[in-house]
Amino acid sequence: MAGGEGASGPNKIKGGNWTVVRFFTVSVAYTIVSQTIFSQLGYYKALYGPSILLLLNIFYFLPSIPLLALSSFCDEYLDRNMGVAKTILIRLVFGLGTCGVVCALFPFMPAGPKWLLGATTIMGLVCGIAYSASYQMVSRFAKKNTISLGLGCVGSGIIVLFLEVGLQVGIHPTKLQSILLYELTSGFVWLGFAAAISLLLRHWRAIEASVEPKSDLSEPLINTSQDEESGVGRDRSRIKPASLVEKSESPKRVLDRWRSFVALDPSDTMLYAELFEDEDEEVERKARLRRLNRQQTHVQRPSAERAAPPLRAMSMPHGERSVGGWHREGVSDEAASRLADQSIPEHAPAGAEGGANRNAAQLTPFASEGPAAWEDEGQGGTRAVVGLLWPVMTAIFLAGTFVILIFPFFTYIESSGLIGEQLPKVLFFVRLFADITGRMLPRIQRLAIESTIGLLTLALAVTCSIPLFFLYLKAPEAWLNDGIVIGYIIVTWVACGYLNTSTFITAPKLVAPKQKSQAAGLMAVSYQTSHCAGLGMAVLLSYVLFDGLHV
Repeated sequence: MAGGEGASGPNKIKGGNWTVVRFFTVSVAYTIVSQTIFSQLGYYKALYGPSILLLLNIFYFLPSIPLLALSSFCDEYLDRNMGVAKTILIRLVFGLGTCGVVCALFPFMPAGPKWLLGATTIMGLVCGIAYSASYQMVSRFAKKNTISLGLGCVGSGIIVLFLEVGLQVGIHPTKLQSILLYELTSGFVWLGFAAAISLLLRHWRAIEASVEPKSDLSEPLINTSQDEESGVGRDRSRIKPASLVEKSESPKRVLDRWRSFVALDPSDTMLYAELFEDEDEEVERKARLRRLNRQQTHVQRPSAERAAPPLRAMSMPHGERSVGGWHREGVSDEAASRLADQSIPEHAPAGAEGGANRNAAQLTPFASEGPAAWEDEGQGGTRAVVGLLWPVMTAIFLAGTFVILIFPFFTYIESSGLIGEQLPKVLFFVRLFADITGRMLPRIQRLAIESTIGLLTLALAVTCSIPLFFLYLKAPEAWLNDGIVIGYIIVTWVACGYLNTSTFITAPKLVAPKQKSQAAGLMAVSYQTSHCAGLGMAVLLSYVLFDGLHV
């Protein structure tokens, strides 16, 4: 990997602290404008009635659904013909650039609901493009960058809060306050624009290299990689491949002794630390061990074909059988198990295909099928990817539906008198802090839900609480309590923030490397489609429970 790209493998770019900051800035850029508009819900309610918040959500989210769907199905074609990095660049430049221009012009538009809703529609389209591109890019980076991107989506609301407090923007802002608020907001959009360009230019080669596994499995591990952002150099040339292997040893003992070697020689841990740094890499190691156990049980391989230590892309000296290894990242439990199950037939006789007569040129050290296996993974199409992603796609769909269904009714909540007319605005910012808290929780290992079914169960629990909220809206005045409704918003938005980050972290691990781009697109479509479902139910409930939509 070229210097400065800080990759922990062909499909996982680590980056440094500034990479994390830049991802945060990018997500702030494409969400801060909508946060600024929606934060004025009290002002727009006074002008156009309580249903204006629901209309703003409809015009912001609905037009982006078909656009994102088309984008998802075009990802593979665009990536193949233009390159992943260039495709992401075009989307981010167009999305963030247009967003910055519209935001700067927003306070100068003529008054009226049509202009407000029209500008909101444009924002939804271009921000949806930038949103999809950013998650397509971050799926190739380490977990910390995904969390940072998610935090930026709600962190933008906190920035808006500070701007409004600093400018003393109240329920009825002055013209000058509106101009200053939106021009400062536009500045944050252009800051994210610059951060996106910087990210792509810095990691361009690494992003392009992460598309497919390398076809050369015998490339010696003698190159030096320099992580400029962390200042750590890795000298691979001083490790002799054969020095760790005894031909009489079993492959499993080789692995155990290799790990002891790493533990006893701290100077070399940086060379191999990245092999077991992430969960998906641990899954790959376990899959290899499962293949070894089955190989030893059912297949008798000659000693000359015994496996080398798990060094990435390493070959033995010329004249011996190739034992070149190939390490991939981002492999899920399901994918790893499937690879382990399919690599060696359960009772392959000697001489049969897959039996003892297969030489090392056909097998990688851990009996995986090398690139061919990944080719098979990548040819399943959209249906195969959905088959792997359905639990997390459903979880993010339910969480997104909840958020978009409940939020437009903030303007319908009557205060018990404790907070008064500021209650909708208070709820708006309370949900932001709760969302941020939820998005940070996956960083705590004890609180991390690794099971896809666990994530789906949490999403179902949140969904089941929806009737309680609408019962509260129709409750008698004597039953109203501002503290109760604030507590409900805190708990449910923490859960939804947790689901948002966890599902986007989990999704790339469930598919093969070639399918990561498609997985990111499908997750984005699922999330945006949830807004469509939530808005549809919100419109229906507005007619059933209230007076419908009107301005």
